[in-house]
Amino acid sequence: SKQDLESGKIKNAWERLLRIRGVGPKIASLFLRDVALWYNLQEDLKQYKEERWRLQPIDIWIRRIVELRSPELKDKRYEDIAQWIVENCEKPEHCNQGMWYFGAKIIGSEFVLDRSLKDIVQFKNTIREHIARLQATSYAAMEFGRKMQI
Repeated sequence: SKQDLESGKIKNAWERLLRIRGVGPKIASLFLRDVALWYNLQEDLKQYKEERWRLQPIDIWIRRIVELRSPELKDKRYEDIAQWIVENCEKPEHCNQGMWYFGAKIIGSEFVLDRSLKDIVQFKNTIREHIARLQATSYAAMEFGRKMQI
């Protein structure tokens, strides 16, 4: 997969993954996106814009965020949502990861997502609260490690 991405054979890599039993478009895209990020191939992929959509896994959170940003994409195909990310994000694979994390791990509800994307103050507050929770959790883990002499 890495070699295919490096040489621009994104479609070949994606279709080969789809032949694996149980692997659909989202999982194939997820795997290829992570390969691209792991091996830092994003710069190489810029020249393959027409196929780069295959590196954008689309789940309910990604779909909701894109549809809130561009309502004309409501109920559009997987490929259309993925292509929107490629066309509207400077670093599509990072953007895709960030959108998923924001929706699935920070927001958690469609109502809060809608509110956060329409109100920059609410958005910033939501992010600040999440960062504070992450800091508290990491401090607790460090304290646990000290107590256990890890």
